Amino acid sequence: MITTAEILDDIDESGVVGRDRTVTGIAHRLRMDQPRVSRLVAEAIAHGWLERVADQSDGRRSLLALTALGDTVLEGIRRNRQFLYHQAMADWSADERSTFADLLSRFVAKLD
Repeated sequence: MITTAEILDDIDESGVVGRDRTVTGIAHRLRMDQPRVSRLVAEAIAHGWLERVADQSDGRRSLLALTALGDTVLEGIRRNRQFLYHQAMADWSADERSTFADLLSRFVAKLD
């Protein structure tokens, strides 16, 4: 199930690589139904993590952007993930981590 954290991640990455930062764009990338993404976005806006901004190239559309609070929340989420990954692999050798990274990269590439 897609979470608000994944929505925040997607919007953050979309701003860097120039992808569509609309509900429709997020739903397409995350392979999720648009009403569910709309609900998660509405919750994130209510919490002050996201805001709607005018699309300068098309005044009929609004784009989603992280707020300063959203940046802080996302950074905390990422730190927590890193901590959990570190804990899960604490007793793995460097070779095991490297093999895992290679296999996971191959797996994710096939999903696309």
